[in-house]
Amino acid sequence: MTSLTKLSLANRMLVGLVSVAIVVFGVLAAASLRQELLPSTQIPTALVTATYPGTSPETVAKDVAEPIEQAISSVKGVTSVRSVSANGFATLTVEWDYGLDDDETVTAIRTAAEGVPTLPDDTEVTVQAGSTDDIPVLVLAVASDADLAELNRTTSDIAVPQLSEVDGVRQVQVSGQDTTELAVTLKPAELRERDLTAAAVTQLVRAQALVVPAGTSYDEDTELAIEVGSAPGSAKSVANWPIATADGPVPLKSLATVAVRSVESTTVARQDGRPALSLTVLKESDADAVEISHAVEDLLPDLQRSMGSGTTFSTVFDQAPSIEQSIHDLAVEGG
Repeated sequence: MTSLTKLSLANRMLVGLVSVAIVVFGVLAAASLRQELLPSTQIPTALVTATYPGTSPETVAKDVAEPIEQAISSVKGVTSVRSVSANGFATLTVEWDYGLDDDETVTAIRTAAEGVPTLPDDTEVTVQAGSTDDIPVLVLAVASDADLAELNRTTSDIAVPQLSEVDGVRQVQVSGQDTTELAVTLKPAELRERDLTAAAVTQLVRAQALVVPAGTSYDEDTELAIEVGSAPGSAKSVANWPIATADGPVPLKSLATVAVRSVESTTVARQDGRPALSLTVLKESDADAVEISHAVEDLLPDLQRSMGSGTTFSTVFDQAPSIEQSIHDLAVEGG
């Protein structure tokens, strides 16, 4: 009989208490673990997609991919930018140094890519970061007896703010709604009279609407981002932007009409045949997906009553059941 066995037999009460303590601490530790479908992983990579419909790969490369590459290459920490151009679109893979703040870097990349002043009018740019945190915790469909515009208003004013306050929720995205855009339509006759080209005026307008990062500043322990420029305001304020001409600056409204117009959504959602909106709930990197899912589900009855007009929510995708089933299977098989 070994000395360890003898010691255990001689102190059976102590061994029993230690065993119980280990089990209790194990249960408490397991209960405190975050539950999620995949571990939070941030890869210092982003995919930039730029669409320019109806154009050849050569045109896309020259007018879209190359200017965006140059803009992104100037972002601090970016080590590599690779692009592939095809008919009507280009994709760019961006990599940066490990250790940088990924959220800040992605924001800087998005600002640089979307802010290229020479991009053609029909170009649309999207930036997707390489993170498992971008997998939705929940995707909900919301429908009501009201029209889609009213549903969009109540969803944005009531549902989105309350869902965003759930502990651990990073962002709530709404899709399926019509949006508006500020349209500037140039007047060819006025341009000829002032010896201006459409390209020159377009570049001046885009330059005034450009917001670019200009470094950082510090207020005690807080790091502040510095930006140059300002986003467009109302149609009236944009119409009064000064445009340089040979005879001096003139307001943009002298050279173009400026108006807000509706843009139909590129996504369509339906709930039991009724027009609906889609709500995507994203979590913070250190949040518990199961807790968020349950908290959101608990909120839905109150939201339906607050929004009125027969509003109903239905779950399209939910991480929680898969996670809970996996944990249950592990406990059963491991037990």
